[in-house]
Amino acid sequence: MTSAPASPRGPRATSLARERRRFLAAALLLAASCTALAWLPALSTPSGKSVALLAALAGAPFLALATLALRALRHERRGAPLLSPLALVGGALLLRALVVAAPPWLSDDLWRYLFEGRVQRAGFSPYVHAPDDPALAALRDELHGRVTYRDIPAVYPPAAQLLFRWLPESALAWKAFVALLDLAFIAWMVRRLARSGQATRALLYAWNPLVVLEGAASGHLDLLGWCAALLALHAAEPAARRIGAHLHELAVGALAGLAGMVKPQGFVAALALLRPLRPVALLGTLLAALLLWLPFARDGSALFAGTLRYAHDWEFNGLCYPPLVRLGEQLKESLEALPDQPLHLWRVREIGYAIVPNQWARKVAALLFLALVALLLRRWRGRPLPLAFFALAAFVATTPVVHPWYVAWLAPFLPFLPARCGRFALLLTVTVLFAHAVPAERLASGQWREPPWIALLTWWPPCLLFAFDSWRGHLAAAAAPPAVTRA
Repeated sequence: MTSAPASPRGPRATSLARERRRFLAAALLLAASCTALAWLPALSTPSGKSVALLAALAGAPFLALATLALRALRHERRGAPLLSPLALVGGALLLRALVVAAPPWLSDDLWRYLFEGRVQRAGFSPYVHAPDDPALAALRDELHGRVTYRDIPAVYPPAAQLLFRWLPESALAWKAFVALLDLAFIAWMVRRLARSGQATRALLYAWNPLVVLEGAASGHLDLLGWCAALLALHAAEPAARRIGAHLHELAVGALAGLAGMVKPQGFVAALALLRPLRPVALLGTLLAALLLWLPFARDGSALFAGTLRYAHDWEFNGLCYPPLVRLGEQLKESLEALPDQPLHLWRVREIGYAIVPNQWARKVAALLFLALVALLLRRWRGRPLPLAFFALAAFVATTPVVHPWYVAWLAPFLPFLPARCGRFALLLTVTVLFAHAVPAERLASGQWREPPWIALLTWWPPCLLFAFDSWRGHLAAAAAPPAVTRA
């Protein structure tokens, strides 16, 4: 008796089944770790060490999932996907459902959103009146007590303020709104990528623990900004036009303007309208910004008071900024140490007295960012997605303040870029989770401390990977034609 010949698909099916088991195990660990991070204060007293451990337990399985998903694209192209689009969206829904009701302890921004909405509904302007303004005494209660830096007026742009005014004064309602918008964005992303047989790539965003924690768990409005920015950038692709040319250009510009009026980082979408110059789209950006500004036009220069204070004073977990501060200190000391004589060197020495190292570092960092943007505009002419992605990466590298939700702006680009081109940013979305140890220590001790190991763990791994990929020429892969060309 002879046995039947083995199916030629047998080994392939066995390999796929094995990868699916590994995938499921990593997914379960990811869900458990994200849930534990979001609910940590309800489970035990948070500490820097416990947050670092949970961050590692969330980041490691996500990187494993990302590796499996990218490696499994060959199965997807053969019609045997590792993860169906429905399962991918379902997993994203589950991750957000597990954390949406958690207390927003990873950041206190949500309480300011709600209070500034209350201020507007009471007939006051949050740009003119800081939370501790005596004029708002009647509005103070437990919510007011949760707002930090109560002497500083609003820093969020007009589109964000309008959302604060219109949405209910409920943390759960706000986070549910953010989570639903996120899920709609994921559904659009999956549908778009599925056209080229790459729907699994959406996992790089949809299951990213940083996106889950900063969106559904913390309710950061940045998510609204990057959704509008990505839609604008995809619509800016030449093959995306479906309506009249001028109307399409106005719509692209309006989306870019909306993104920037939610969070200033969103204006990176407008960079795609500069090279080549698209005046009608830029007009759309300007019109959208003006329309959103009109409800606050009476506030005048007060519109920027909080933002200028933030730009002048805040610093946290920066990459280029701390070395620039140290360089400024050394420059100041060197100039002040110059002798009075000979050759009237006291005139040079006087320059040192005027140097304030942290402000000098901010100005140099801003100039460095502008120089990088100018280079990117030349390098990525006509390529909206890589241009905006690397501009955001340049912003993250040069800004004095790098909160985890700032890094999350890079996540929605990852499914649309070649894997090796964006993997330094993928790694950064994981390593920046360690920065959540700072609010954990504040809950435990009442003090805001930034241990040096946070910067070490946040920046060294992605910077080394970026240097390696630059050396090997992997970043240039973004110059290849995009895999998906229609919106």
